[in-house]
Amino acid sequence: MNDSEESTWIEQHFDLVRETFKDKEYEKYLTEALNTYEWNKHKPFIFCLSEKKDSLSQWRAYSADGKGVCIGFSTKALNIKQDSPWPNSNADHTIGILPIEYSIRNQKKEILKFSEDFKKIYDEKKEELWEVSSAFLGTSFATLAMTFKNPSFIEEKEWRIIHTPTKYSVESETEKRMSDLKFRVNNHKIVTYHEYDLSKIFNSKLINEIVLGPKSNIDIPELEQFLEYNNLSKTKISISESTYR
Repeated sequence: MNDSEESTWIEQHFDLVRETFKDKEYEKYLTEALNTYEWNKHKPFIFCLSEKKDSLSQWRAYSADGKGVCIGFSTKALNIKQDSPWPNSNADHTIGILPIEYSIRNQKKEILKFSEDFKKIYDEKKEELWEVSSAFLGTSFATLAMTFKNPSFIEEKEWRIIHTPTKYSVESETEKRMSDLKFRVNNHKIVTYHEYDLSKIFNSKLINEIVLGPKSNIDIPELEQFLEYNNLSKTKISISESTYR
């Protein structure tokens, strides 16, 4: 990731949480919630996408200075739930696809809503539910953290597939598709990752468009042969409108 505050940007809004639970009676509750957030705060496995198929800044940054291609995925064909994932014994709950929230105003609204909703739960059921409630509040912040980013990245219009695996999971379709933990070397660092098997749905419904970068040297007839050979004969080929050179 190229954001130094990836997965921690949310913490700048925690003053709103502390203000919501500022009274003495909530001190233990708030401590437990923030501790739970810290325990669950980890960098998930993320696959980044963008709403924008022809962005000059992204050609420059992510596509060999405009020589590469943009691969257009259909989120419908991916068949991944548009919901926040969380560590769970059922692997189907550990993967989701979501848009990134860049708006500071919307980020604060979400933080406040969670805080006020859980404060209400505490006030009504504090004797029997306060520990469970505080834990849910903390994990909710950890989940939100995966989709909150600095507004300076807004031009990327990012969506991301997020995976939050556990060591133990029950058999499910997601479990069948997801590989065991793998390792590779990138920029002189060890990178951990999982592979997600798309072989059963790998066709032009999944990959519906290929956009050639503004400095691409790919021969279109050869690309058409390549796509046809790989069960992508109906995938649209288009060329960037950027005149970057």
